[in-house]
Amino acid sequence: MTVSWIISGCIACICLSQLAVANDHGGAPGKLKIKIAFGHKAPQRHSRTVILKGASPGLEITGLAGAGTEQNDVIGAESLLHAGGGDVDALVADISWPVPTAPPEETGPA
Repeated sequence: MTVSWIISGCIACICLSQLAVANDHGGAPGKLKIKIAFGHKAPQRHSRTVILKGASPGLEITGLAGAGTEQNDVIGAESLLHAGGGDVDALVADISWPVPTAPPEETGPA
């Protein structure tokens, strides 16, 4: 399963809860491929520095790659993308996290 986000601003935040919701729809437990695209609505080309970080314990980001990128775009721990004005660049990555071992807690009356 691949989850795609279209980002119109400069900052993207991916929450583990969003990954868990996506996982409920058939993804393998603890793993997900994501695609984050930039430049869809920007009327002019802009440079963006993008850093994907695992902010939860055990959350890992691997297999980082670019899609629709050009020679002047740099993909890595700190990616530099030039997108907008008709150019759409994307980052694709594999996200993995530890599968919880405790049963889910009840959150209210059943």
